[in-house]
Amino acid sequence: KRPELKPLMDDSVTKFLNAIRGHQFERLYIVDLFSGLRESEVLGLRWGDVDFESGQLTVCRQLQKDRKGNYIFLDETKNGKARTISIAPSVMKVLQEQQRTQIEWRLKAGPLWSNERNLVFTNEIGEHLKHDTVYRHFKKIVRSIDMPDTRFHDLRHSCAILALQAGCSIKAVQEQLGHYSSAFTMDVYASVSDTMKKDTQDKMEALIKQVSDL
Repeated sequence: KRPELKPLMDDSVTKFLNAIRGHQFERLYIVDLFSGLRESEVLGLRWGDVDFESGQLTVCRQLQKDRKGNYIFLDETKNGKARTISIAPSVMKVLQEQQRTQIEWRLKAGPLWSNERNLVFTNEIGEHLKHDTVYRHFKKIVRSIDMPDTRFHDLRHSCAILALQAGCSIKAVQEQLGHYSSAFTMDVYASVSDTMKKDTQDKMEALIKQVSDL
C-alpha cells in the first residue's frame, strides 16, 4: 500500500525554508527539495556528479544502509538507470557554498580529513552522513512547523508537485525523478495538489464561459 503523501506545498515550503535557515543540514535539505533526489542519492552524490557550468547533476549512485546497519556505496540508482537533471541556478549556488565550506573543513581537519569518495555532503572531517542523523533532524524541523507526519521522502514528492505547478510536463517530472514510466508519475502526483485542482477548476470555468459566449 502506497503511503499517504505529506509533501510541502504552497505556504509550507516557505515555512520549511525559514525553519532550516542556519541549520547544519540546510544545504542538503534545499538541494533535495529542489532536485527530487532520493535520500540515498543525495547522500551518495559526489562532486564529480555536479556540473557547475551546465547547471546539471548526474544521478548515478547511492549510499544505502543494509539490515545490519552497514553502509554500502552503489554505483547505480534504484531503477538501475543513471539520469542527468537540470538544477535551478540558486540551488547551484547553494552547492558552490557547500563546496567552499567543505574546503575550509578539509584545511582545518588536516590529516583527519577522510572524504575519499569526494562526497558533496559530509561532516566536518569528511565522513559520509548517516541516514538516521539526517532524518532525525528533519523530523524535528517539520514538527516545528506543524507538519509532524511529513517524511524525508516527501521532499522528493514536494519537488515533483512544485514542478507540476510551475507548468512542467509529466514526462519532464518523470525524468527528473527517475520513475520508470510517465503513467506512474501521473498516478502518484496528478491529483495531490489543491493548487493544481483549483487551476483545473478555473480553466474549466473559463472554457465554459467562452463556449457560452459563442
